Amino acid sequence: MLNKLRKASTRNDTQKLELSEHITWFYRNKNNLLSQVIHELFTQLLWVEKGTVKKLRESLMGTAWSISEDMLSNPLLQTPDTHNPEILMKHYVLLSQYPDSTYGFDRLSVVIDKLLDNVGKTCQLQIVPSLEYKGTNPQFIEETVDSVCFSWKDSPANMEILFNGQKNQQALEEESTKQDATLKATLQFQHQANQILKSGAQKAGVIKHLLAAYETPHLYKNYFKLIKPYLLYQTLCNEAEEVEVELKLKNQLKIRALRRTDQKKLSINQLKSAKKRLAKLARNPDSQILRRFITHFVTYRRDLKYYRLVHEAMDKIHLLEDEAALQLSRSNDMLH
Repeated sequence: MLNKLRKASTRNDTQKLELSEHITWFYRNKNNLLSQVIHELFTQLLWVEKGTVKKLRESLMGTAWSISEDMLSNPLLQTPDTHNPEILMKHYVLLSQYPDSTYGFDRLSVVIDKLLDNVGKTCQLQIVPSLEYKGTNPQFIEETVDSVCFSWKDSPANMEILFNGQKNQQALEEESTKQDATLKATLQFQHQANQILKSGAQKAGVIKHLLAAYETPHLYKNYFKLIKPYLLYQTLCNEAEEVEVELKLKNQLKIRALRRTDQKKLSINQLKSAKKRLAKLARNPDSQILRRFITHFVTYRRDLKYYRLVHEAMDKIHLLEDEAALQLSRSNDMLH
């Protein structure tokens, strides 16, 4: 489509301007367009896999899934950029794009591993010892898992077991006294786990960053996606100046005079108010947002590992197009 737009020629100045705007828009939104198209393809693929094919495979092979369902539905397989802010905001949590940042993936991964090791030693809760590959072909895993290490710390379900005490609190209020002792002990361990999580996040200096990461999608939507999400995140973290956002917003509003649903003009005030609110929240962060963060981060890390596994497996597939090569492979019984 971009090639067709580039080849299109016109002598009309207005049409030239429109053509230029179309090309600019496509370049700016190319990754998002690709993600949408790939998402539609994977949606149809999963629909087929979950239907008759799943039943047929289960009756013939004794397993519903030849590979993990989470691996196949991995959102990172649906985007050319695994650090795409929109993908992170929709499925995970926004992270710093700078590897050396306090809030960068590599540093966070080390911090969270140590934190979870501490939680695992302190809290006597029953967690999944390793990722469960339900219905996974063991031969496939043996061939590809050697380059990627999985552990119980890569299971989002374990984060819920360790840090989510809401279900147990509700059960304690509803269950009979026979279960009280067990539920109270579990709640006590979960409380300890949340304290370790809060303390670890504060020591690592990431509270402000993760709060900003969860505030960014709301601001992004509030500003009608006129301002790039990462710039909003940086401004909330005091890594970028408010003046820069204000200037970009004014320039965008000259092109599109948008207003909020309450008919108020878009301004930098919404961003300033959010910064003040986050500064107060950072002093005593809510345990729910910390639990949400660690679950989202662990999910993202697991999906990155799944992404690598799938690409390693796909790289082993060699598609032949040359007729001579196809004929040679057929004669050698090497064509599959």
